[in-house]
Amino acid sequence: RLLGAYSLRLELVRPHTTLPPTVAIPGVQPLAVQKLSGTITVAAEPGVAVKTTNFDALTEIPGASLGSGANAAAGVLAYKFLSAQPGPLPEWKLDVACEKIDPWVRVEIAQITSISDNLLNGLAIVRYDIQNAPVKEFRFKIPAAYTNVEFNCPNLRRQIGRAHV
Repeated sequence: RLLGAYSLRLELVRPHTTLPPTVAIPGVQPLAVQKLSGTITVAAEPGVAVKTTNFDALTEIPGASLGSGANAAAGVLAYKFLSAQPGPLPEWKLDVACEKIDPWVRVEIAQITSISDNLLNGLAIVRYDIQNAPVKEFRFKIPAAYTNVEFNCPNLRRQIGRAHV
């Protein structure tokens, strides 16, 4: 038994073997209520872009207004609805188009070399910008003359082998 305001969050998952071109977003609605309001959030996994093709009885809102959890994913679509006299089925309708987007990696390298009487010291700073898919492996070609090579970066699991130029 409940009395007063009550909040309920449902997360629906529907797996697909292939990415469909459009998806009709189904609605969940409680029965025997006098007034109903809520939000709908559509978030895509990395490598998938979604955009609205059709919506009815919804008001589009910024994804950031729903809090950090909904805004964490890129390309979040968010909507708000209000039903003054809800029936057995949702009054709103939402269709989204899905598109697979190619992953890409952009790299910026700063190389510093210092020369002294008997030592050549090199430093390379590599900054990665990775979008639309995770990357599991990075490969580097290191000049054979360099020794004592170290990699310093967060979340580096392991360093395997060494390739020479």
